[in-house]
Amino acid sequence: MQWRDRRILVVQPHMDDAALSVGGLLRRTAGANDMTLVTVFGRSRWSLDRAERCAEAITLRRREEDARYARMIGARPIIQDAPDSSLRGYDAVTERQGRSESLEALRAIRALLGGHVSALRPDICLTPTGIGGHVDHLMTRDAIVRCAGPATRIMFYEDLPYAALAPWTPPASATSPRERLWVAAAGGDLSNSS
Repeated sequence: MQWRDRRILVVQPHMDDAALSVGGLLRRTAGANDMTLVTVFGRSRWSLDRAERCAEAITLRRREEDARYARMIGARPIIQDAPDSSLRGYDAVTERQGRSESLEALRAIRALLGGHVSALRPDICLTPTGIGGHVDHLMTRDAIVRCAGPATRIMFYEDLPYAALAPWTPPASATSPRERLWVAAAGGDLSNSS
């Protein structure tokens, strides 16, 4: 696959998901394309520092880290203000049980991402596969699958660290070629990107 001179939309549910899952690919293609990094759930209470529980402080710190990362890979960062699962009443167990949100919440995420897809008209969209059943990752994946047009090639990335934590198989409902396209972080032909 050609990665040079493309409009690439990288969609991550949370700040750091793209860096953890496809960071090497994005770094390798930095500067060779027009890249936008969209974070869907830009408000969070999740932190490795368990002593910090203030959602505003955590969100600010994570946004600063993500902005630095976006500069490093040459991407324009867009951070949406949707609350992540930690602010919607989920805990570390229930957020990964593959349960869906309300239809209204799904429509809101689809409208949000649909606006970006329409405005940016990406050639390639990288989005999470939903491995591990994290509710925010599933909502993001489902929204992109439904709103990206036929001119956009969707590439699904392996959700890390969730992919390493639990066995996963594509849902039985994945019937179209677009829905069955699961690409690992190093997917595609990178020979034309250096």
